[in-house]
Amino acid sequence: MSGLDTALARRLHDAGALPLATLQGALRAARAGDDLSLAIYLVERRLLPPEVVERHMRELGAGPPARQATPLPGYTLLRELGRGGMGAVFEVRHEATGQRYALKQLLGGDAEGPELERFAREAQLLAGLNHPGLVRVHSARLEGGAPCFVQELLPGGSLQERLRGGPLAAPDARRVLREVGEALAYLHGEGVLHRDLKPENVLFDAQGRARVTDFGLARARAGLTLTQTGEILGTPAYMSPEQITDSHGVDAQSDVYALGALLYALLTGEPPFRRGSVLGTLDAVLREAPRRPRELNPASDPALEALCLRCLAKGPGERPAGVEEVLRGLEAAQSGREGPR
Repeated sequence: MSGLDTALARRLHDAGALPLATLQGALRAARAGDDLSLAIYLVERRLLPPEVVERHMRELGAGPPARQATPLPGYTLLRELGRGGMGAVFEVRHEATGQRYALKQLLGGDAEGPELERFAREAQLLAGLNHPGLVRVHSARLEGGAPCFVQELLPGGSLQERLRGGPLAAPDARRVLREVGEALAYLHGEGVLHRDLKPENVLFDAQGRARVTDFGLARARAGLTLTQTGEILGTPAYMSPEQITDSHGVDAQSDVYALGALLYALLTGEPPFRRGSVLGTLDAVLREAPRRPRELNPASDPALEALCLRCLAKGPGERPAGVEEVLRGLEAAQSGREGPR
C-alpha cells in the first residue's frame, strides 16, 4: 500500500468524509487490487464524488520549490521553454558550434529515486532509437545532482498549441495521424511502448513534420515498469482504461487507444473525456462512451470518426489490432474505402 493511500485515508477520516470502517475496507481492497489506488477505488465505488477526492489529493500534493537549470558544460542557457511534473525544458546554445538545442532537466526533489530512473530510461531509450518521427538525443548527464539530456530543438511548436485554434482540417489531421502512427509503429517494432501520447508530446520540426517526444513513461515491453503500487502514470484525458486500472499489464493496445484519443483531439480540438477534476476524468474514461466527433465538429470526416471510435473502444480486443492496422484504416479512410475489421 502506498504512503499516499495511507495519507489520503487519514485526511479523509480527519475531515469526517467517510467512516473509519469504510476507509479501512477501501484501503484493504486497494491493496488487494495491486495497481488500484485508494483514490480510484473510492471514485469507482461511488463512495465519494471525484471532486472531493481530487481536492484532498491536491491538498496532499505540495511539491518542492522550483530550481533553476544547471546546463551541461559547453552549453549556454538561453530561456525556459516549459515546466512539467518531472522537471523543465530549456533552450540552450552549444558554445562550440552555436547550434541551439533543447535541454531537459530534472529539478529539485525529482532528481532521485524512481523519477531519476524514469528520466535516465528516457534518455537511454531515445539514444537507442532512430526514426524521422522521433526527437533525437545529442548528449546526456545522468549522474550527479542535476541530471539532464540535450535533444533537438524543434521550432514548430506543439500539437497542443495548434489545437488552441480549434480542430485541424481533415487533410492535416490525416497527415499528423500518419506521421505519429508511423513513429509509434517503429517504437512497437523495437519493443517499446510510449504510454503517454498526447498533443503536448507531439512537436513539429522546421519542415512541419510531426515528431513524437517525451519518453518519461515509455518502457520496453519485456522490461519492468517503475510504476509503484497505487500510482497512476500518464495523462488522464489520453490514458486507456487498462492503464488506469492495471499499469503493469498494458501492451501496445494502450498506445492504440492513445492514438485514437489524439485523433479525437485532431477532429474536435479537445480530448475525448475532460471533466472538472483528474479523478472525474479517469472515471469517465473507465465508464463513459465519448461523444461522436461530429457532434462537436460537424465538419469531421465520417471515416476518420469511425476509425477514431474504434481505437477508443474500452476493451483492448475491440480496437484495431495494432498501430499498423490503424495506419491501414487511415489509408482506407483517405481513399474512401472501408477499413479492415
